[in-house]
Amino acid sequence: MVDKDHSLCTSMKYVQQMVMQECKSIIDGTWKPGADVYGIKDGICNYSLEGVGTEIPEDIIAKVEEVKKLIVDGSLVLPEKLTDIDAWVNENSPYVNK
Repeated sequence: MVDKDHSLCTSMKYVQQMVMQECKSIIDGTWKPGADVYGIKDGICNYSLEGVGTEIPEDIIAKVEEVKKLIVDGSLVLPEKLTDIDAWVNENSPYVNK
């Protein structure tokens, strides 16, 4: 449930899409045992502003959408391990002094 007065957005995880991708890989013979990582690029994760009463400026929403496009097209690759986050931020953040 969303607290419309205090939430900026809702995190969306489309588990059914992940299950469908796994089933498809079983059917087409490409399934391999082990853990898979799914995210924005795979259409599994997103956000929603539905039901949220917090005003988010359009320029912020546009920036979020721009970053999502970079992730989807492969221009921006997110770290998969917690131990890689600091190095990733240092390499990718325009706010870090290099």
